[in-house]
Amino acid sequence: MLIDQRQLSLTSKGSKLFQQINRSIIMVLASIIIISLTITTITFAMLWNRSKSSSNYMNSVHKGTIGYPIRLPNDGKYIQWTFLQLNDVYEMLPLDQGRKGGLARVARVRQLLLEENPRTYTVLVGDFLSPSALSQSEINGTILNGRQMIASMDTLGIDFVIFGNHEFDLDERELISRINESKFSWISTNVYKSGTDQPFSSTIRYKILTIDKINILLIGLTINVDRSYIRIINQTSLIPFVQQFLKSISNIEYDVLVALTHLSLKIDIQLAENIPEIDLILGGHEHENYFLSRGVKYTPITKADANAFTVYIHRCAFNLDTKRFLVYQTLTQINSEIEDEPKTAEVANYWYDLGMKGFQQIGLQPNKTVSCLPSNIELDGRSTSIRNFPTLLTDCACQSILKSTSINGTKIAVFVSGSIQSIGEQTELLKFLRDLDHFSTWLTRTQASVASEDIPNTLNEAEQLLNQHQTIKEEIDCYGPGYAQMKEYGHRIICNADTTDPKYIFLRERLNALYDNWNELDQMWHHKKNMLTEAMQYQMFIRDSNQAEILLNHQEAYLAREQQPKSLDDVEVSIKKHKDFFTTMSANGDQI
Repeated sequence: MLIDQRQLSLTSKGSKLFQQINRSIIMVLASIIIISLTITTITFAMLWNRSKSSSNYMNSVHKGTIGYPIRLPNDGKYIQWTFLQLNDVYEMLPLDQGRKGGLARVARVRQLLLEENPRTYTVLVGDFLSPSALSQSEINGTILNGRQMIASMDTLGIDFVIFGNHEFDLDERELISRINESKFSWISTNVYKSGTDQPFSSTIRYKILTIDKINILLIGLTINVDRSYIRIINQTSLIPFVQQFLKSISNIEYDVLVALTHLSLKIDIQLAENIPEIDLILGGHEHENYFLSRGVKYTPITKADANAFTVYIHRCAFNLDTKRFLVYQTLTQINSEIEDEPKTAEVANYWYDLGMKGFQQIGLQPNKTVSCLPSNIELDGRSTSIRNFPTLLTDCACQSILKSTSINGTKIAVFVSGSIQSIGEQTELLKFLRDLDHFSTWLTRTQASVASEDIPNTLNEAEQLLNQHQTIKEEIDCYGPGYAQMKEYGHRIICNADTTDPKYIFLRERLNALYDNWNELDQMWHHKKNMLTEAMQYQMFIRDSNQAEILLNHQEAYLAREQQPKSLDDVEVSIKKHKDFFTTMSANGDQI
């Protein structure tokens, strides 16, 4: 009985042990399954995000939102990078009832460009800390003075900025605080701390941007401002100053020189015409978009519209073999078709709401409707108007200033037109300029492709190049109707424009260059076709010559044989071979 109890006890213990082992195995298997499902879910999510991101990029390229990747000639190894340029930005959120501008949309464009080329650098060429109504809002006893712009630009991903004249609306302490709060680099070549030759605050006089084997020199130039805490080399002395500055850093090697400028267009042109070392000028200050080429190298000068209504995209390439610099520009309209980048939108909205609360705390209602105007009264606050001539809105503003200060006997009221930040105008002209920019970019790219001097080394290469060239012709033909419409519309604009207006003078020059380049492209294409046709005929001649040489060598080898036939059968065979020889020679005579 005792033995039976022991056996029962051992059996019971064995059963419990077996159950514990089974339970452990089940737990291990369950853990493995859970971990596998987690990894699968994470992997799927990453692939989904990557697929969605790629889809967004391709969709934007398809729409032409960010232009198109450049097609380079096959004449050496190129290093490529991209500059995203904006200037004169005073508002964080979209304007014109949400239709235009918005830093979160610019951030999305930046993301798309980074997907295309990780070597994308975003530059802000002056005027963003002031003036704006929001900057005057007081939070906990402290006026914002551009803090909201620094936070938004940091989140957007700005890489480099320069001073605009309005940065110096702030006093020295506030401006230094904004510089210290920023994560981006401040480049300032001609601004010094007052009474010294030292850069102001923590700014740098230049930046060397190294990409693979090339160096890009960035300099920053600002229009002169009368402020006690700074010394600016003014515009009248700027050309010799820059020339001397470049000599002072002659020990620094660079391949490309980019000038970031907040200057008048006149001075930008003088820089391009007098300093041939400059390869590209990214400018601001005008509040309206410009594109022109000046100087012996036809240095491009670009300015985007204020408040990020447009941005300029510069796709750059440097040929390591020929040391040639190429740049293709796209003027991109920032509008409601571009979705917000969430983080930038969150930061911009946070500071906007904070600023609005600051106004409300002192009894102001910024979003309140103060009046409904009769339909026959128009208050024109568009930048293109108020920066060039008086409007009813500016007249009312001056009258209001006079009335509010009448107790002091004020006789004259003056204010800076830039202090009116308008919603701008959605005009057909802007669309035309954007289309003109895209067309010019395509035209330049296609000319470069046609101009490449690829010489085929084989018949297959010749056929391939000729087919590719014919494909380019089909692409040119597709652009023909668009060119005709653009030419007609451009002619209509110029005919109705003020012949002394600088903006229309530049537009006329652009259109004339467009007409010349279009005609030149047609001539270049036919010249290239003739060259490729001759090259193909040459390769066919080489092929036929080789075949003929083989044939002749074979026939000569036959004639060189001196073996005599030894029998009647051998004689008959030899006679047949001789007849075949004459037949072959006769058949190939024309080809030879």
